[in-house]
Amino acid sequence: MKIEFSEISMIEIESFYTQLLEDVSTFHGETYSLDFVNVEVLSLPAIQVLLALKKHCDDENIKLECLNITSDSILQSLEIYNLKDKLGVK
Repeated sequence: MKIEFSEISMIEIESFYTQLLEDVSTFHGETYSLDFVNVEVLSLPAIQVLLALKKHCDDENIKLECLNITSDSILQSLEIYNLKDKLGVK
């Protein structure tokens, strides 16, 4: 799923969460990919949503991949919280 937001902060979090729920509920495959190509900012609540998604994917035996994260601030945050490997950052 290509993420359409450039910033996922407190304002966008509800829309982001709703979009993920709709997309994941219809997904039938082995690897679920999120494309962050246009995302520059990822808030802590958005990271928490991603962790919840990761848990759901693990429970359903689905591999989660986070693709095209080029923002230094996002990569730094994921590195600080030691989440790059856990969230399947490519």
